[in-house]
Amino acid sequence: MRKDQKYRETKMRLLQKLTGMEWLQSGYKNSPEIERHWFKGYHIYSSKEEVVKRFVTGQSISCFGTKTGGEKLYVAFAGGNRFSVKYLTILYDTARMFIQETGVHFCQFRIEKEERKVKVIESTREELLRAINSYVLMLPFKKEKQKFFQQFTLVYWDWEVIRCTDRAMKKGYPVVEKSLFTDEYLDNLKST
Repeated sequence: MRKDQKYRETKMRLLQKLTGMEWLQSGYKNSPEIERHWFKGYHIYSSKEEVVKRFVTGQSISCFGTKTGGEKLYVAFAGGNRFSVKYLTILYDTARMFIQETGVHFCQFRIEKEERKVKVIESTREELLRAINSYVLMLPFKKEKQKFFQQFTLVYWDWEVIRCTDRAMKKGYPVVEKSLFTDEYLDNLKST
């Protein structure tokens, strides 16, 4: 193949690409610009049933908190249209079934219900974006050959964790628990 023929083919491909780009640009010329939010700090699960199954069986769950605060978290799932989001509420009480394992605090969680059914909330993406103030990962407390009682710990987006022993401050950085390094524990380490 000659040089001038390769040059013409390359030029034709470039013209086709530019024409395609102009065509796309003209197609979207009069459409309103939509502000895009690329970061989404929570996962949208495929269904409400998937969220409930993960909760009951003790799997990690991605959630978010809102500015209303309190001992509530929300888990999003698919089911609305592309402009809306559905989510359910998970409640917790730091004093209920509290357990501390190697410095990590766990307490019992429950799904909020309305008339014996899981309460589902639907909101627009914009409203939800304005309401969210934290992103959270729920991690289960499970032990082999023991029943799971929906006990979880929380790890927040800023690396703080749930603190069940201080009613005034329910969130903070992880600290070394005194019970982990008692004299008895250290003596047991020396003898092994």
